[in-house]
Amino acid sequence: MERADPYATLGVDPGAEDAVVRQAYRRLAQLHHPDHNAGSPEAARRFEQVHAAYLEVLRRRAAAGGPRSAAQEAQLSARLAALEQELKAARRARERRERRLRAVRRSPSPGAAVDPSLARLAALVEGLDALASQLDDVG
Repeated sequence: MERADPYATLGVDPGAEDAVVRQAYRRLAQLHHPDHNAGSPEAARRFEQVHAAYLEVLRRRAAAGGPRSAAQEAQLSARLAALEQELKAARRARERRERRLRAVRRSPSPGAAVDPSLARLAALVEGLDALASQLDDVG
């Protein structure tokens, strides 16, 4: 016996959004529920068909990744753009930090006095760099 198309059983298009499929299922399940039809065997059979069709649609969509609504796509695109911006900002900050550290580490000519504030700055930058590396390892 050939199985009916689950989308046709539910009365929706294959490209319908999840909310539309769920709404159709709930409407048909309520309509054909045996408790609402005095225990009719035909209603019970139809209820089982509707339920099986809904489970099949869910299974297919889960296997295929399911269609996303326009709102979900927009939300994902916005989140991706925000993450890309964060990544660019983090890279720029790291490059600036590395440039400053290289400038501070440049050794003055032999015999020249080392500015204590630059030495302290170099130590702080090295400590921050080590902390950032540890955080990168954890995250």
